[in-house]
Amino acid sequence: NGLVAVGEHDYQDGLIVKYDADGTLQWSRIISLASYDVNAREVVETADNGLVISAYIGDNSKGLAEIGLIKLNSTGDFVWARQVSGTSDIYGRATCMTSDGGFVIAGDSELVDPEDDGFILKLDSNGILEYAWNIAGTSDERIQSVFQSSDGAVVLGGYNRDSVADTGYSMIMKVDYTTGTSSWARKIGTSDREQIQDIVECQDGGIAFCGYTDLGPLDHDSVIGKTQHDGTIPNCTEIETDTPVITALTVSEQALTMTSSPSGLPHDESGVWTRLTLGDFDPICFYDPSPTTPTPTPTVNPADVNGGIVLHGTDEEEYANSGVQTSDGGFITTGGNYLGNNDGHCLVAKFQDYQTPDW
Repeated sequence: NGLVAVGEHDYQDGLIVKYDADGTLQWSRIISLASYDVNAREVVETADNGLVISAYIGDNSKGLAEIGLIKLNSTGDFVWARQVSGTSDIYGRATCMTSDGGFVIAGDSELVDPEDDGFILKLDSNGILEYAWNIAGTSDERIQSVFQSSDGAVVLGGYNRDSVADTGYSMIMKVDYTTGTSSWARKIGTSDREQIQDIVECQDGGIAFCGYTDLGPLDHDSVIGKTQHDGTIPNCTEIETDTPVITALTVSEQALTMTSSPSGLPHDESGVWTRLTLGDFDPICFYDPSPTTPTPTPTVNPADVNGGIVLHGTDEEEYANSGVQTSDGGFITTGGNYLGNNDGHCLVAKFQDYQTPDW
């Protein structure tokens, strides 16, 4: 009956803030680590009403990015912390709970290849590493979101990028973290640097996604869409399915000594918000593109509720960074828009069926 926000404080410490359902501050904590920079990135609630925070930790002595996993109890008291590191940078960008009380962390690293590869780590309820897998495609891969599906496997969402050709596609794949095998993997988009930022499992077993694209006339536009349970989109031409190479990943995991203290940060629980005026909602149809086949024109199919829409605002750029399904079967996405001149706003939009704008 409240919410938790995580981030960073003073560019060097992690920050966790707990509010009640009315937005009143209950407690806040600063997470510090000697000789490291700490940036709290993701938070999940555990079965005992505690919190596990996945954080970026920068090892100043080695010049490497590493992963920190921090457990707090329901009142914000420190329980344990674990560190995952390797011989190169490793960025944990998404975290989810698993049905056995453990955790999956997904992200990208250069541990196997000088170009970014995706990875997944499975840890038990005490933060002890159980499985680690590297996910390599044909270019740079980055995992931005993860959830555990009803059959126990994990679904990963993100994007890959060819920095030379300046092209990229969104990607969704399903992986068994115990064996390192993928049952399916899809590329989604039109090569215009589409990026999935978040995925959620829908009530019917489908997968909703949100992110942004260069498909529209402006620099960036928000995009949301919905696939079937296997990552396909009806009435869209499937040209190619991607086959990522998944191999065992070698990382080290150890206990981490951190300090947690009340922050005493000043805070303002009031604010004035202005509703944005949104522009057009254009139905589009994504497909699985082939690197050897000319890119066709996306098929417009307004009747296909499993397709996608591009959200054009009245300003220069829109970004959808996170999404959640609502109890009425709709979808809410949050992000921001950039107005130019270093100005911008937060953005929240509600859709009835992944095609029809509500507000």
